[in-house]
Amino acid sequence: MKRLMTSLLALVMTCSLCVPTLAAGEGSYTMAIQVNGSSNATVKPGSTVTVTLTLSKDNADSFDLYSMQDYVRFDTDYFSYVDGSLSAYTTGGSKPVQVFSAGVIDYPGSGEEDNAIFVNRASNSVQTLSSGVTVISFQLKAEATGTTTLTHDTTEVFQTSGNLFDTTCENAIVTISNDAVDPEPEPEPDPEPEPTPDPGEDEDQPNVPSDPDDDQDDQTRFPFIDVPHNAWYRTAVEYAYSRGLMAGTSSILFSPDMTTSRGMIVTILYSLEGKPYTSSSPFDDVSTSDWYGRAVAWAAAHGVVSGYSDTAFGPNDSITREQMATILYSYARYKGCDVSARADLSGFQDVGRISPYAVTAMQWACAEGLISGMGDRTLAPQGNATRAQVAQILMQFCEKVL
Repeated sequence: MKRLMTSLLALVMTCSLCVPTLAAGEGSYTMAIQVNGSSNATVKPGSTVTVTLTLSKDNADSFDLYSMQDYVRFDTDYFSYVDGSLSAYTTGGSKPVQVFSAGVIDYPGSGEEDNAIFVNRASNSVQTLSSGVTVISFQLKAEATGTTTLTHDTTEVFQTSGNLFDTTCENAIVTISNDAVDPEPEPEPDPEPEPTPDPGEDEDQPNVPSDPDDDQDDQTRFPFIDVPHNAWYRTAVEYAYSRGLMAGTSSILFSPDMTTSRGMIVTILYSLEGKPYTSSSPFDDVSTSDWYGRAVAWAAAHGVVSGYSDTAFGPNDSITREQMATILYSYARYKGCDVSARADLSGFQDVGRISPYAVTAMQWACAEGLISGMGDRTLAPQGNATRAQVAQILMQFCEKVL
């Protein structure tokens, strides 16, 4: 019955989309599936991978979206869906609004197992989105060895009511092999980590908890049930949580595979600075009344961040790996740290995908061990940084650079 209701819900959402009456000629959209930040990934059997679906408009920083739909299909001979891992893009800062609807369904004729993720936006109003927005993210567990492809089906993008745009669909090829290299090594435990400045408290700011009680035992002090003891990011999450750098998405969930926003990263650094007084933000999309407002204003004033333009920062956009490297590089330089280290990135297959502005920062971040490859000789510079990756990078940054 549950599967039937879910399938009916997907059908209702699909039927709610407008029937296209005009094929627009200006469309140059790309809907891309990636696994662990890559379109060609190699993973181990039994491992859990993160799948993202992104929507971009060529030669544009942003675009207006009326409605869309897509199915991401996977072969259940190779993957199983990780219950509860599906998240859809939201906007709205401290009071998020869900932009897309998404669900796991039995694809028609597929049998009993879930093997498709359905996502759509059906609305009477236009939503402005940044090009490259991560529409949905979810996890799959690799069940068998071999090569398989995650594919699209019934992809539609409407910029205005009734106008259907041509969309290029990029699939993701995954090789499941016992010879695969883990994407991130488990960090060595640090029994006596160096203390970092107390970031303080801000009731209006999400994801920054009050300091834990030092008298509590470790089990009480670390509440997240979705961070296993043997996870490669466990130590990093404990580090970030205990120092008030990051908090959970709920009282018991950390959501390690969800993405982190640009505004949140800047707010973490602002907290490390003791939250000095700042004037108004130079960006039209950032107000000092926003929970990240003064942090962005401070960072912009000191050259720690720059926006997409002189007037747009995109505080709620998911931060990419190269953006985070650039922000940390700028912050380290602002603090007077030695930022001369450079790594040779020529061994990475996607080095050419690093944006020109981020090359130096990525060389430095790799040299300092803040960012490493994804296990398939890729850096995924424009892949979104997950919360687990952010925790790991922050720990390395505080211990090795500051």
